[in-house]
Amino acid sequence: MLNQLNTNEVTKILSSIDENGIERGTIGQCIEAIISSINKSDRILKEIIRNEALEEEVINSAITILAYNYPEEFNLAVSNGEITKNWYVELIINSFQEYGGFDLY
Repeated sequence: MLNQLNTNEVTKILSSIDENGIERGTIGQCIEAIISSINKSDRILKEIIRNEALEEEVINSAITILAYNYPEEFNLAVSNGEITKNWYVELIINSFQEYGGFDLY
């Protein structure tokens, strides 16, 4: 059933992340686990990230999950301009450069 979720449904799920974000023990952690188990979730997350009509929090949550679960895809998408750099993307890029990765937990 999870593999049948589409971009609109994943967007709705992401919008359920509260002010605690994606931290250990939060609803955001549960949502990250659900989305990461969807086949081709990287494609869905990139569609969400490119949708500038969405709220910044939803886009940033999609960026977070993409960078955490698909670091190579994230870096490639940033490099080829598929993901527009903003303050949050820069923060994650700095994490990759400084620590060699991006870790949520």
